[in-house]
Amino acid sequence: MPATGAFAAVAVVENFSGSPEYALEIFGNQIATLTAPGLFLFGVGLTLIFCLGQTMLVAGLKRRRHIREFRTSVRPPR
Repeated sequence: MPATGAFAAVAVVENFSGSPEYALEIFGNQIATLTAPGLFLFGVGLTLIFCLGQTMLVAGLKRRRHIREFRTSVRPPR
């Protein structure tokens, strides 16, 4: 896996210059100008942030379920 990451990094660095630039616009406002490799890295970063959010959501739901199970097991019967 690290070799794949290193290969991707070398490929991006080698192709970083000389490519066309793309304007990144949000709601009609240009916020950045990126080359093709920069746009690729932006997508990778956005994907990592999305995966982090999904992981945090699943962990929070799991923790909530465990706390609920603990509370029902400790609660005295009525």
